[in-house]
Amino acid sequence: MRRIIRLIFIVLILSGCASKTNIIVSSTAKPSEITKFGESKKIIKNGITVVYLSGSPYEIGFAHGKLCKEEILQAHEFHFWLYDNRNNIESMQGWMKTARDLEKYIPEEYIEEMKGIADGSGIGYDKILFINLLTTVARRKGCFAFAYKDQNSNIHVIRQIDIAIDQELWKKMILFVVKPQKGNIFAAFLNPGWVDGETGMNDKGLYISINAINMQQSKWEIMPITHLTRYILQYAGTMNDVDEILCRQKAFPGKLLFVANKERAAVFEIANDEKARIDMDSRFLALSNHARLLPSRKILKNSQERLKYADRYLMKNIGSMDIDMALQLVKSSRISSFWRNGAQNRQSFIFSPSTLDFFIALPPESDTDPACHNSYVKFNLLDEIRMFEK
Repeated sequence: MRRIIRLIFIVLILSGCASKTNIIVSSTAKPSEITKFGESKKIIKNGITVVYLSGSPYEIGFAHGKLCKEEILQAHEFHFWLYDNRNNIESMQGWMKTARDLEKYIPEEYIEEMKGIADGSGIGYDKILFINLLTTVARRKGCFAFAYKDQNSNIHVIRQIDIAIDQELWKKMILFVVKPQKGNIFAAFLNPGWVDGETGMNDKGLYISINAINMQQSKWEIMPITHLTRYILQYAGTMNDVDEILCRQKAFPGKLLFVANKERAAVFEIANDEKARIDMDSRFLALSNHARLLPSRKILKNSQERLKYADRYLMKNIGSMDIDMALQLVKSSRISSFWRNGAQNRQSFIFSPSTLDFFIALPPESDTDPACHNSYVKFNLLDEIRMFEK
């Protein structure tokens, strides 16, 4: 009987007829656990860990390390094993040299923050540097993102964090809400131990996420993608600000950046010495894992098919899109191909710039369960910022 019920459930998902997504309103629930360190604190809300950090770069890092030491060790157990055995693994020799070479392109405030994480957690600085450069040097994530306008012309962003099944990246990501001494207050959904803007939004309503581009890196005079997106979150308020920050770079890590605010959305294609921008010119904009404008673009068939499927769905439903319809798209096997192509959906995320509401899927219980099929916890960035006052 269970097999029959499971089969029916899968058929409904594939056909796009699954029941509406369960949304949990986080503001109505009392935190189940609170840990404090100075002005910073860690709270568990409906199964999502939220860490609030404020102060100087070093103070933010130190509190991060103190509050999240066990999570850092658990999340990066495999990566720290690689580091400890680097002298016995031939491929790691060049990896560590590249990591050390990239350090000089990291803004000093983020060096200080990583040193704070190291000191607060008791984990060596070189290990913290090592994990913060993973997505620049070694990791190839197959993420997907799109934005659409609802019937009131409000923009909503949907973000799928998909990775290869054989990659040891933690599923229980942490929501960090950061109030730095300089720049914007922002929230970023990350692995513990990272100084990053992988998936985040700031109090100006600007959203950014990192997506794989599948192009070979040939120039290494670059700010690592983790710190570049963190810098954008902290110091950009408009789409033009993002463009200006990117224009100041001598070269780029090979990635796709999905950026949105309440007026527009855009994809920035960056790799080596190339940069291009695709703006939302209709009621939606989607990306997969290939560039469409860069001269040296490399288009993978699976990525191209994924994007075409999403574009057809969004075009068909122009004028009637809502969050439920958006989630039906990401639940389809054509998008979150967790049982095909050796990929898995690690996390699913929604952001509405006009209201600063965002939704995070509860972490999957197993390595193969897709996060996008779980219930979503609702947050509001302004509500989370007010937590600094409590």
